[in-house]
Amino acid sequence: MSKKIFTKENILLMNEASLSAMSLGVGLTFIRKYNFSQEGYLMQSFFSISIGLERLMKLILLYDYRIKNNKYPKDNYLRKYSHDLKILFKEVKNIAVKHNLKDLVVKLEKDLINDSIIDFFSLFAKQTRYYNLDELTGRKSKILPPVSEWHQKINKVILERHYKPKGTKLKIYKKLSKDINDNILVRQHNENGEMIDNAEKILIENDSLDIKQKYGMMYIFVVINFLVKILFELEIKGGFYPILREFFTVFYQEDLKYVLSKKTWNPLPPYRF
Repeated sequence: MSKKIFTKENILLMNEASLSAMSLGVGLTFIRKYNFSQEGYLMQSFFSISIGLERLMKLILLYDYRIKNNKYPKDNYLRKYSHDLKILFKEVKNIAVKHNLKDLVVKLEKDLINDSIIDFFSLFAKQTRYYNLDELTGRKSKILPPVSEWHQKINKVILERHYKPKGTKLKIYKKLSKDINDNILVRQHNENGEMIDNAEKILIENDSLDIKQKYGMMYIFVVINFLVKILFELEIKGGFYPILREFFTVFYQEDLKYVLSKKTWNPLPPYRF
């Protein structure tokens, strides 16, 4: 095997692609695991997804620049975007249109939840990832905690679209709650910070949890899939090596029913989580 394969630039590209793919895989896996008493899974998902999206979009920007200029850009080319995922996403969509991938953009923009997801992760990357520490140290703001923000902007849409509880089930929850409320103590809160203080509420919250988990995962996947397809096309167009798309093959999937059924998103071996 030629030593030219193991150039510093190639190794750096592979490391960056591996980090992005790993972060996205962890994020999708953990959002599928969270519940309102274990919000750490959700917060870890936010951290991982925001990192993975930013790095994937910056790889796309590098590819676009290399296609035009046959070299890498200077340091400030990527730094000027900082952690602003919203601006990065807009630039990536412009790149897609420029490279005759407008159909991908049109398809994505048909559903407004995709922009809401980018808006959420952009806000998280720039501000709310340190919400707890900021509040504890007196930096008050009108921004919601990230878990509440996710519930307000994403989970509410998901529940409106996909959660259709049967009346008979709700009646069972109400009756069961009456039977056991005197014998249990319930003290919990949901993603929106609302108190769960009786059996009926906790039964209903549990009933909707799977919907919030798997559809939250699916809608984030749709955005990732959009970006991965652009990366694939630019890599082929530029004839670039190393082949970074190999790190993202787990996200190159059209069957959303299959996506909804997945609970772990391991990238290439030997990684497992």
